[in-house]
Amino acid sequence: MEQKSRIIWIDNLRCIAMFICVMGHVYMGTTPDTLRYYIYSFHMPLFFAISGASYYLQTKNREYTFLGMLENKSRGILWPYFVFSMLNIPMLIIMDYIRLGYSHKDVSELIEATFYGNLGYKSMPTGPLWFCLVLFLATILFYLIRKFCKSDLATAVVTVVIGFSGYLITSYFSSIVYPWYSNVTFIAVIFFMLGYMFMKHISSVQAVLGGIGRQAVWMILFAVAGYLCARYNTKISMAMSSYGSFALFFGSVIGFSGVLYLVSVHMPGSRLVAMVGRNTI
Repeated sequence: MEQKSRIIWIDNLRCIAMFICVMGHVYMGTTPDTLRYYIYSFHMPLFFAISGASYYLQTKNREYTFLGMLENKSRGILWPYFVFSMLNIPMLIIMDYIRLGYSHKDVSELIEATFYGNLGYKSMPTGPLWFCLVLFLATILFYLIRKFCKSDLATAVVTVVIGFSGYLITSYFSSIVYPWYSNVTFIAVIFFMLGYMFMKHISSVQAVLGGIGRQAVWMILFAVAGYLCARYNTKISMAMSSYGSFALFFGSVIGFSGVLYLVSVHMPGSRLVAMVGRNTI
């Protein structure tokens, strides 16, 4: 499980998740007969869950103050977001000149969009990095929840209540363009919490999953549950706040994530996979 203090399956899972994310953006289509439809049903929540698991490992032997956590996550998440966004602005202008012979990009608008952080407001120079903004907010929110809740049960209940409240608010006020995709944060924090709890209680989870034979059965059940929940839900897009049925959304996330967890556990160690898994936001 561990090599040089790193947990191999987490690196494996990160690498698999990134590969699947790329596939989801390569293959087009929004109907149940397309691969993209099923990938979108779980791939972003899986990233938040992996982040929650990593957060548990980061904090289990270290007590952060609020300001300490704020500084740590600003350096590790926000700094890369702003650096890559600013570096991409001249690249966008150069690409315009190559394609069109002139640039229709407005630098001041791109900078404004970077700080507002929502594609629905103005086109961001690095749209895919919306995840960083939501992850930063979700991490800080979960830190505060953990700070004021005295037990795992209370943490889970409060997180789910906050998440479902965010889901309702987004549903009823869908026309609002929230800065930093802050409305998505309330959904993301649920998966962040699940990853945290999964890692904290992984011994109990592994006991339930059992040996190879039982894990094979679990993998089939996870796959079937994920497929059916995704198949009978709408196309999911966290960035667009499109979740369809809340229950089916969670079912597809748990099902497909469960399959990929078991795959990552049984994957042999690989330098390439480890490199990809380690060197990523």
